[in-house]
Amino acid sequence: MAKDGEGGSGKDVQNSAGFLATVSAVLGAFIGIRKRSAYERDAAQFKAKHLIVAGVIGGIVFVVSIVMLARFVVSQAGH
Repeated sequence: MAKDGEGGSGKDVQNSAGFLATVSAVLGAFIGIRKRSAYERDAAQFKAKHLIVAGVIGGIVFVVSIVMLARFVVSQAGH
């Protein structure tokens, strides 16, 4: 039974590390600083579904940030 508990906690650590690695890969792709070797490693390591979800969320956050920045700049220009 102890082995099941250890495997479960190890799996949780892998999931969180995998999530952070996925977010890092997507952010690097947005910025355009990924090396080809890192891209090839990521293509073999990550699941496409996870990358797509992270990309869509990242895109939404980017668009909302730009809209908020534009509204702030326009509101400040009126003063």
